Amino acid sequence: MFELRNRLAHAKEATCPGSYSDDEQTKAGRDAERELVNCLREQGIPSNHIFCGLRVPDAFQTRKYEIDVVILTEVGVYTIEVKNWVGEVVPSNDGKMWIQRKQDMRNDKAKSPTKVVFANHLTKLDNSLAASKEIVSPEDYLKFVESFRWGVASKLFNSFVPGLLTGQLSYSAIEVTRQVLNKIGTWDVLHLNGGRQLMGCAHFTPNREETSIVSFAHQRNATWGTLWAVIGYTPSVFVKLYQRGGESWLGHSTCAL
Repeated sequence: MFELRNRLAHAKEATCPGSYSDDEQTKAGRDAERELVNCLREQGIPSNHIFCGLRVPDAFQTRKYEIDVVILTEVGVYTIEVKNWVGEVVPSNDGKMWIQRKQDMRNDKAKSPTKVVFANHLTKLDNSLAASKEIVSPEDYLKFVESFRWGVASKLFNSFVPGLLTGQLSYSAIEVTRQVLNKIGTWDVLHLNGGRQLMGCAHFTPNREETSIVSFAHQRNATWGTLWAVIGYTPSVFVKLYQRGGESWLGHSTCAL
């Protein structure tokens, strides 16, 4: 009887999991990055030429920094940091920091070596920052995105004309660069029920060179869960490992367990 109650308790927990959500600021920042990526895809940039959350080591190999978005085009490689800040943004007195002022809140951010895109229209940039070539203001957001327009004609042209003549990356150079970028590590992201995302997971470590996504699935129907528990089954989790670079129009290839 105790085992039955135990199985029923597990079934109830599996079919009615708790809900966990991120705070609004974290969610808004993540949505801004996702919106930029979607806009780039609409301009014709292939999905496999857009990389998100790449972790690159510093000069001393002591820690890693995250690059929000990396874009590979025929012109070159662009590294982008997306900011969803709200309020006034001004430089510090020594020019080494950016200061966000929002009511009673102050947020200091060191100058970034990448192109910084301020995606929120409620951001008010200081004139000196708005004039910087390394910064994309909210007013120039659409113009910046449209500058990546990559049509069919450009793709065909780059496929046949040597890069030495165009000054752009050749088709083969783009492919080699794509393969290198595809091998750079990213944060492990655990998606919880309710939308919350946990960055980094030390408890499950698949071969990252082969695996890009790990999915966990289980019985979520309360009626079926209770029935299986009464019969004698304990809720189980089914795990699928999806192969890195295995996306195609037929689906996503899985790895052997």
